[in-house]
Amino acid sequence: MSNIRKFRNGLIVRMPDTFPGAVAALPALLGLKRIIPEYCGLFVISPGKFNQLFRALPMVDGIVPLMKSASWWSRDEFRMVRQFHAGAAVLFKRSVKDHILLKAAGIPQIISFAGSCEVTAAAAGAECCDLMPELRLPCHADELTGGITGLFNHPRLLSVFPGPDGVIMPEFFSGMKGWISDGGIVVICGMYPAAAGTLEACHKQLPKGFWFNCSHRLDLFAQMYTMRFSAKILTADPGYRHLACLLGAASKL
Repeated sequence: MSNIRKFRNGLIVRMPDTFPGAVAALPALLGLKRIIPEYCGLFVISPGKFNQLFRALPMVDGIVPLMKSASWWSRDEFRMVRQFHAGAAVLFKRSVKDHILLKAAGIPQIISFAGSCEVTAAAAGAECCDLMPELRLPCHADELTGGITGLFNHPRLLSVFPGPDGVIMPEFFSGMKGWISDGGIVVICGMYPAAAGTLEACHKQLPKGFWFNCSHRLDLFAQMYTMRFSAKILTADPGYRHLACLLGAASKL
């Protein structure tokens, strides 16, 4: 980053399109925030479905939520990028299209750090393990939607987060059954809808009234609150494992 000459209003970062990639790159984003001048802003371009993740980051000063991240930007999205008047851009995603669009938006300096989170963080000037960005949820638990708040008072809440395929690993079911047997309840969460086979297995193996399917029904704020209120978290998805660590819930995994 030492070759950046003028930041103008700040630095704009094109984040990865996958949830695991976006969350894993947050320590690197904090590394970038620490090396830009104090008076400069840090802006991000990201799929709109991750918008609340970046709204929970005090270090982010502006967001360009993309409706279709795999397509060319819309006029409004292009206009938002131009209005930030950033002097430099960083790509955490390998994309010729985004490079062309950033150039067309008038950003003179573009640097690509597409690759692993560790490589990105090293390029940003610090190791990932030393960078834990602060997450602040800008709403109270009682403002959440999706009917999840009624479950937060349960002392033995187990939240399960399937991966993009919506599948819960078979070995998790024994833990879910044991958790219910010990007086707990199970909530299936996440932005991905639970697969039909997973729901069928839940109906067959878990007692009715002790498990709840909230997958694909909760926004990211509600999912993050669920992690905080849970006594235990089950997930094999790296994005949700990273998110639990950032929320201080690593001990619940």
